[in-house]
Amino acid sequence: MRKNLLALLIFIPLHCFSQSVSVELSIVWSNENSLFYERYNLEKNPYLKINYKNLSDSCIYFKKIYENNAGMPIFIDYETPEKYKYPILPFFSSPNKKYTCYFYDSNISTNYIEVVHDSILGCYQEHELDYMSIDLAQIYDSLFILKGIDSIMKNNFTIQQFYPSITEYNILTELKNHFVFLSPNEDFSEYFDLIGLYVTGCQFSFEICKNKFSKYVTVGYFQKEQIQLPMKVGRYNLYYDEFFYNKTSVDFYKFYPNKE
Repeated sequence: MRKNLLALLIFIPLHCFSQSVSVELSIVWSNENSLFYERYNLEKNPYLKINYKNLSDSCIYFKKIYENNAGMPIFIDYETPEKYKYPILPFFSSPNKKYTCYFYDSNISTNYIEVVHDSILGCYQEHELDYMSIDLAQIYDSLFILKGIDSIMKNNFTIQQFYPSITEYNILTELKNHFVFLSPNEDFSEYFDLIGLYVTGCQFSFEICKNKFSKYVTVGYFQKEQIQLPMKVGRYNLYYDEFFYNKTSVDFYKFYPNKE
């Protein structure tokens, strides 16, 4: 079963004179590197694509807006007892709701996406943790297990484990997957499996809360501390300015079985 998917792309340029990087979000379909799409009679699997492009004539580096966790997103959750984890991915009983998935400030070392209902106006409006965020966290915990990745190993994908050794050498070696390194006019893309969102039958938008890379990373579990990144690593200069960005949307209700 394959249906056309309309992904909404809306670029939001701000202070264009200072922006030398674009970060584009889009929805793509592929049957590569997924263990799950055949269970739902899909010809291809949905992914969120994050594309970084250097619009300048300099070699630059910066921290990713979201760290790659074995190609799957991680959502904000409370501690979940093991008995509530999903052994399989069920279709949800309350589809066709609208949510927004927010990427927060990229200088923070924690690596989560928060899902909020569309009734919340903006990522910084005060709100409680939505049950959809909790459900998706549990779903992806199960997917990590199916991929052979336990929760401890999953959490170790973050930059936190390398504190305080955020040095030029480590950025080019152990920490290189947490950063993007781009030559002039070069681009780089990463993909995140959305099959966990697909089974909800809901509509999701993806947005970036803050369109500015920082020269710092915030580390520390209890006592937070800001560590300044090196201004240059190898031939790459640190980019810590605003960037072009967009939002993208996907409607998984189109694929939901037995919908009214």
